[in-house]
Amino acid sequence: MKKIFIIITYFFALTIVSCSEKGNSDNNIKFPFKNNTSNTIGLVGEWSCCAIQSGTGDSISTMQVNVCTIINFNIDNSAIVTIPSGDKGRLTWRLNKNKVILTNTDSTNKDNLYFNEGEYEMIFTNKKEYTELKLILTDKHLIYILGR
Repeated sequence: MKKIFIIITYFFALTIVSCSEKGNSDNNIKFPFKNNTSNTIGLVGEWSCCAIQSGTGDSISTMQVNVCTIINFNIDNSAIVTIPSGDKGRLTWRLNKNKVILTNTDSTNKDNLYFNEGEYEMIFTNKKEYTELKLILTDKHLIYILGR
């Protein structure tokens, strides 16, 4: 299975043109969250996930796609994940300082989750044309790269 993932990742890396980052003045921000509505504004809304990184050290691989998964974080602590096929998954989210805890609420779709359940560190980066959000699941060496 690992060989298939590496081959697919290599295929995507060769065939998909990644967006270039302009400038070196981007600011990485660990977003300061409290568990109240006024401080969730940075996460709430629609995000696109077009890249996923996995691995550690010299064996980090990045998979980029040309049709992105859409994640909509709602103010009521629910989230809807729409994959390119149109299938939807449902999550709940809650904040703990600069981390977000994602939990699957779609009991019929547990085997086809897009996000692993768990506590993700959030790093917001302000780019010139968009905002990037990295959701880092440290224990599984997995990073979802979102943008809007």
